[in-house]
Amino acid sequence: MKNFIPVMRAKRLLEMKSYIDKGYEIQDKKRYSMLQNVKLNYMNEWYEYGVQITQDEFYFHIIKDKANIYLSIIEIYHLLLDFNEIDSGYFVSCIKRQLRQKVSQRSEFISQDLPFKIAKPVEIKKEICVNVSQTGIQITNKELFLLLLLIQEKSNALFKRSVGIKRSYANGIFRLLVVLLEKNKDDELLECLGWKWNEESNMFMFLTKSKRVGRGAYKYYLTKAEYSDRMNVKKS
Repeated sequence: MKNFIPVMRAKRLLEMKSYIDKGYEIQDKKRYSMLQNVKLNYMNEWYEYGVQITQDEFYFHIIKDKANIYLSIIEIYHLLLDFNEIDSGYFVSCIKRQLRQKVSQRSEFISQDLPFKIAKPVEIKKEICVNVSQTGIQITNKELFLLLLLIQEKSNALFKRSVGIKRSYANGIFRLLVVLLEKNKDDELLECLGWKWNEESNMFMFLTKSKRVGRGAYKYYLTKAEYSDRMNVKKS
């Protein structure tokens, strides 16, 4: 993924230049969005995703039945709750296995016939489907897991280019989701980040911006230490 980001950023600049050379005006170059498709061969089956690229962001989404399915981390959490009801925590166990995966175990994805490295996804042996709210489309746990992997690997690549505390947020989305799915009670740090346990709905609710007091930029990430403190994981 670390090579994918600069390659796509350069391609986006070339795409903008080609439009400008043809006489078109781009009013907001920072927000100009380029769309690309990527493919992953997972357990001998091809999965297709899209990525929307601006100057600062890479937004991955699922391509299914000719539809683009964009999911926020909050929507992904809700889908994981649906999977949890069906598979009794199997999806969560797969995320945990991914967290334990050795960094040296690599796979790849394809974009415009170019291969790019990515963490090797653990195998999901039980395929399950859930409905995506307000779409009329079903997705499988494999499709959602690979989307999560792409999102997490993109974040990891950016964090590893940084120094200091930012590097500790690598794999932080996976950690946050595991805690949200297994903790099931109020937590001071989670609430500061915007995640408040609701007894009536038996799930975490994401607070509005005015009620969040924690770090705004990394509300979807937990460090290894924060994860260990909440999951009683022995620190290495």
